[in-house]
Amino acid sequence: MDKSNNQIVINFITLLSQWNRFFIEKNNIEYKLSNVTIDENGHLFHKLNNNVTSTNEYFKKCMGLTKCRWLNHLKYKDGMGNKHSVKQQLKKLGLNFS
Repeated sequence: MDKSNNQIVINFITLLSQWNRFFIEKNNIEYKLSNVTIDENGHLFHKLNNNVTSTNEYFKKCMGLTKCRWLNHLKYKDGMGNKHSVKQQLKKLGLNFS
């Protein structure tokens, strides 16, 4: 099983973060994420109120969850404005997640 610290995941997030199109969605409400970064351990961060913070706590709050794996919720928009699940796109690249 692949995990969020897989180099393909890190490269994918790093590449897409250049366009700042990440968000999470609940009940058709989009919660945009700015300045998304990922470290070598697969931990995802974003800028909130001028502070860099882990996305997990933010995701749990927005989604009403007690536990959260960011890979299950992170989405992005392509150049045409179409929404995509990061996890599903990574699966198309051959990664296998639980």
